[in-house]
Amino acid sequence: MEENSILPELSLQENSKTNIASVAQWAFISAIVGFISLAISAYNTFSIKAPDLGDPTLNNTNQGGRIFGFLVTAGISLLLNITLLNAATNIKKGLTTTDQGHFNYGMSKLATYFQITGILLIIALVIVALAVLIIFMAGFGAA
Repeated sequence: MEENSILPELSLQENSKTNIASVAQWAFISAIVGFISLAISAYNTFSIKAPDLGDPTLNNTNQGGRIFGFLVTAGISLLLNITLLNAATNIKKGLTTTDQGHFNYGMSKLATYFQITGILLIIALVIVALAVLIIFMAGFGAA
């Protein structure tokens, strides 16, 4: 088998190089789909009129909540998608040009992407667990 010495301490066989290139390609596609999804979300947030609730103060509150929710979601989405796009392009560039620096930077960005995703998952699980706990305690309080 032909060996590739892009990583001095770890030699990549052609099959491994192909697999890593495939992962980089799918990461690139995922980032592009994420940006498109963010654009659709922005369109929905700012173009769709809030339903009339009869009270003008409620309508303003509803619209403000939608915009705030979009801004939080957009910030997280941009952070994740830019990180994933940087990872994909640098890994691919590192593999095609056998540039160790680009490859290492891309792998570092990919690790950062998974770390951010893991932290967000832990935060979401904690929020869900707290919500279940509150509902559970409210159920016993009512009984």
